[in-house]
Formats: sequence, structure tokens, C-alpha cells
Amino acid sequence: MAEKITEWALAVLPGSVVLLLVVFSALCFGIWRALSKLVAVHESSLKCIDQLASINEKAIKNQSTVMDDHIKLNDKLKVEIISLEKKIAAMSEEMTREKSASNELAIRETRALSAEFEKFRLAAHQTRRLIKDLSSRLEAIEKPVQDHSNASANYRDRMTLQTRAITADVVDEKALAEASLIFKAQVTKLERKRRWSNFPLSLVPMEGASELKEKLELSDLTCSIYFSGTTRSEEDFNANMFSNPEDHVGIWLGHRVPLDVIKASFPIVLQRWSFLRFIRLSTDGVPDYVHDQILFGGAVSVVKRDDLKMISDAMFAQLLASPTLAEFHAKIHMMNR
Repeated sequence: MAEKITEWALAVLPGSVVLLLVVFSALCFGIWRALSKLVAVHESSLKCIDQLASINEKAIKNQSTVMDDHIKLNDKLKVEIISLEKKIAAMSEEMTREKSASNELAIRETRALSAEFEKFRLAAHQTRRLIKDLSSRLEAIEKPVQDHSNASANYRDRMTLQTRAITADVVDEKALAEASLIFKAQVTKLERKRRWSNFPLSLVPMEGASELKEKLELSDLTCSIYFSGTTRSEEDFNANMFSNPEDHVGIWLGHRVPLDVIKASFPIVLQRWSFLRFIRLSTDGVPDYVHDQILFGGAVSVVKRDDLKMISDAMFAQLLASPTLAEFHAKIHMMNR
């Protein structure tokens, strides 16, 4: 058909017009081919865009699923941590109650014994006064006849000596007073030990920890060796001992620990572990029982994180000379600025 049209055009139309028509037809054909290619490219681009959109949608869904799983895992960990903290707090309270009950029983028994001893002392004192009174009466009876009879005089002397011997054997006032003071001191010591047991000390497992624990307990302080992250017996101490003291230079001090517990424990520990040079007071956001404890040998990573300042021997002496707990805390805050 196209050939017939071309022949007709060559026969009817002038040559120049035919040439223009041929050129115009070639241009139109070229434009049509270019447009066809553009349409094909456009369709291919649309397919790519649809594929990318599908991939992106899948990625968003996967990311959402991962985020949901992460949130669920995080919530589960929070619940487990809260449960663990409650269990630790319950165990701490139970141990405190058991220690308190045991100490109170010992104190009651000692007080009862002290009361019985005091009754005996008073009874002995009254007995001695009665014997002295009888001796005086005897002397008064014997006095009128002592000039008339040597026998009466001898009898009086013999009875006086026997009375004095009985009096000396029955009671010694000085010994009784000393014994009473000893009992009262023992009761005071037991009461102090019961009160101090509410503020336990912990030592990280390092060289000298066992000896320090014994010294602290001899000073009526409650002490244990702290194993982080697991429950181990003290027999397992040597196998799990920290070897580098420079990694454990901190003292974590609960802000409710009394000043007398601090003054009783710090000199003993610092004499053996002189590398302890930093103090961190407990703050909000930790379990409540932490405020009633002291840990000797805190990690150096926490010291660096909180930017704690080193405390010299002279500064420790100033701290331990504080007359009140509030002043002790104020000095620590000032030293850590």
C-alpha cells in the first residue's frame, strides 16, 4: 500500500513536494520509535518502582516485627529484674530478721542473768548488813561481863573472829561491783552488735579479704565476702579471687549507715587495703537496702564514670574526725567536686 501511495505521489506531485513528504514521514517514524522506546522505559521504571515499594514495605514490616520483639524482650527483662530485686530484698529482710531475733534472744538471756545476779548481790549485801548488826548486838551483850570473866572475853573474841570470817566468805562488795559492771558492758556490747547487724559490710574477693572479715567480725561488725553475678560459697573464694587491686579502688557507702559503723570499719579496712581511694555515696534509683550497706572494693569503671576524686590519707583522717554523719557526707560531696 505504501509503495502504491509513493508511486502515485511521484506521478502526480512535483519532485520537491515528494521529497518533503518522504523526509516528514521519516521524521514521524523516528519520533514514533523514540516514543515507543520511552513508553517501554517508563513501563519498566514503573515495574521497578513497584518492586522497590514491595521490598520497602516488607522491610518496614520486618523492622516493625523486630522492634516489637525487642520491646517485648525489654519488658520481659524489666519484669525479671524487678522480680529479682524483690527476691534479693526479701532475702535481705529475712536475714536481718533472723539476725535480729537471734541477737535479741541473747540480749534477753543476758539481761535476765544480769537481773538475777543483781538480786543475788543485793541479797548478799543485806546478809552482810544483818551479820554486822548481829555482831554489834553480840558485842553489846558481852561488854558488861568482859571485866568479870576471862572466859567471856575469850568467848567474845572467838565469836567476833567467826563473825568476820563468815562476813568475808559470804560477799565481797568490790568483786560484786566489778561483776555487775562486766555484765552491763556485755549487755551494751550485744545491743550495739544487734544494731550494727542492720548495716552489713561486704568485701570483694581479693587478697586479705578473709583476714579482714575476721577482724571486722571481732569488732562486732557484720561482714561477708561479695561475689558478683553468682552465688558462691566462701570456700570457693580462692578460685574466684580478683588479682588486680587497681581495678577495685572504690568504697560504695550507703547514706543511712551510721557514723559509728563507719568509724569502726574504715580504719580496719584501710590499714590492710590502702589502695581504696574513692568514696561514692548511694543515691536514688537503687534498691532500698543498698542505702544500709558498705561495699569495700568497688570497680574502677564506676569511679571513672562518676568522675570521683582521689582521697588522700590526710583527707581520710579529716573525714573520720567528723562529729556528725551530716558533716561526714558534706565533706565527701566537697571532695568529689
